Amino acid sequence: MNSLPRWAALHPSNWTSVELTRWLEYVAEEYKMDSEATHNMVESFQDLDGRRLLQMTLEDFREISEQHGEFLFEIFKKMCTVDKQMAGLAMVHMLPPISEGSRSATPSPPGSKGNNRNGEGNGLQKESK
Repeated sequence: MNSLPRWAALHPSNWTSVELTRWLEYVAEEYKMDSEATHNMVESFQDLDGRRLLQMTLEDFREISEQHGEFLFEIFKKMCTVDKQMAGLAMVHMLPPISEGSRSATPSPPGSKGNNRNGEGNGLQKESK
């Protein structure tokens, strides 16, 4: 049986810190972040819940995590969309699996281990082809 994780079944305004942590772990897995980068990201956001995350600006994300703030902000905002036909109700979409072709166009957390096009660390593990 393939059921949605609890965080994906709830609107982010209903996420506790546990659901937020599970979402962060999901993002880390999908973007192939190393364990140190994942730990740092989860630790930075551990005292928050979804309601607070929805209220945060890009600068708020950056203040919480200089290393991963912008990366997470972009992913979270893409995940939460507003359906104008449904009287402005926010809808949540799980991140689709990331294809090799789209991975290079995705935001990457700066300053972590891994390789990117410029040879700088980004917290992503290089995939073998």
